[in-house]
Amino acid sequence: MLRESGSILDTAMIYWDVRLSAHLPTIEIRVSDVPATVAETVLLATLVRALVVTAVAAVDSGRLADPIDQGQLRSACWRAARDGLAGSGFDMATRRLVPVVRLLNRLLSYTRSCLEESGDYAHTRDAMAAVLAGGNGAMRQRRALRAGGLMGVIDSATHSTIEGCRITESGQPALER
Repeated sequence: MLRESGSILDTAMIYWDVRLSAHLPTIEIRVSDVPATVAETVLLATLVRALVVTAVAAVDSGRLADPIDQGQLRSACWRAARDGLAGSGFDMATRRLVPVVRLLNRLLSYTRSCLEESGDYAHTRDAMAAVLAGGNGAMRQRRALRAGGLMGVIDSATHSTIEGCRITESGQPALER
């Protein structure tokens, strides 16, 4: 109906937080913000993979998650977007606000078995600690704005984009190995 009405051009324009890909054997996760650095992108991808693998294993063994009301889920997403890493998040198990760091530690604990099996636990734990200590992209951009105005934000974003890369002789960034 959306395509027929002209509201969308194709099914890729239907936005979901999480969905099966229409053309790849993957799950698309669209709920999170865009990571600002290569390290943050790897951290997010590693956590998402571990969460999916852990959840599939739970379903395969008959352990189903409790249903979550859509209104509560939307409220939790709104709170996460509002507060970010430094604030509180909605704990679906207790139905209470708790520090985001507590929720992240529970996520790490929940996915630990999968992360250890893939050899990613120590790196993921350390990468998460680094983000919590230094802030994510939004936090760094706010600090840069206060310190150097719009040019400070641009300089910070440029640095974050190429962080973890080396510059080739042609002046192009390439991932460090």
